Amino acid sequence: MKTLVVGTGIIGTTWGWALSNAGINVTHLVRPGSKDRYKDGVMLDLLEGRKGHKKKNVVKYNLICVETISASDPY
Repeated sequence: MKTLVVGTGIIGTTWGWALSNAGINVTHLVRPGSKDRYKDGVMLDLLEGRKGHKKKNVVKYNLICVETISASDPY
């Protein structure tokens, strides 16, 4: 399954990371001229509230970004 997340704000990035970790192919739609900004990925500082899990996690999320989509894109 291919999923398109609109934007790279805190919610879109967190959802993109979570879906990606679940094995879903995630692509982020970003504003024109912004794609290169994410070429090295982003660092996420995550706080885990569930028992038995590591409380604090710092992970790198390598985003796949596009600046345009067309009607033929399979999202």
